[in-house]
Amino acid sequence: GIEIINAIENGIITNEDTLFFLDLWNPVVCNIKYIKDCMGYKFKIAGMLHAGTWDSHDFLSAKGLGKWSKGLEQSMIECADKIIVATHFHKNMIENYFKKSFSNIVVEKYPVFTPNIKQEKENIVVFPHRLAKEKQPELFDQLIKEYQKKYNDKIQWIKTKDVWTNKDEYYKLLAKSKVAVSFALQETFGIAMLESLNLGCIPLAPNRLSYKETLPNYLYNTIDELIDKIHYNINNYKTPSSYHVTNFKNILKLL
Repeated sequence: GIEIINAIENGIITNEDTLFFLDLWNPVVCNIKYIKDCMGYKFKIAGMLHAGTWDSHDFLSAKGLGKWSKGLEQSMIECADKIIVATHFHKNMIENYFKKSFSNIVVEKYPVFTPNIKQEKENIVVFPHRLAKEKQPELFDQLIKEYQKKYNDKIQWIKTKDVWTNKDEYYKLLAKSKVAVSFALQETFGIAMLESLNLGCIPLAPNRLSYKETLPNYLYNTIDELIDKIHYNINNYKTPSSYHVTNFKNILKLL
């Protein structure tokens, strides 16, 4: 924050510039807006908004920040000239929480950067998420038991966080897996499942949250349905279409 303020004072940031935050959940946004308005500067404040207490399953809510930060969060949103969120689901969640429409929030898909790894596919089903409460990793263990009661397929069931120590290992595991599974209670975009898709996994996600926008062709409603979809895709695997963003440059036009 101090570096940005110094850049403003020293004329490095001019009225034609846009300050773009990769994550706008940052109280310094309010400080910069204060300086901008008091001093009559015309530069813009923009960025991406990822998480906040508007999501009851988010870390911030779990820590009780919602008890005092709601007003601050609304100020951060209103201080920005343009805010980019990845899904309509996320924008609606924010506006429902604050009971207000925000004309400065626009929906524009985020790019998902994955390496081009080619490996022979194996009968592996992965849980690609972090092992956090809102991702429900315990349901993956339950899935294994229920699946084995119904089918005799020889499958490796892997929670990625249990076996990889760096991103390269993670990508290589996804590249040789056939199916990725989610049980998420919180997802405003779903990078892990989209990374899985880009590396050739069939991504099977619950019919809720942002998945209804990002993975509309890969949803399940019940565990029984999920089990049957895994069985089918393990035995009839076909490379899925990757997730591509061709219009991310539109964000620049919005600033």
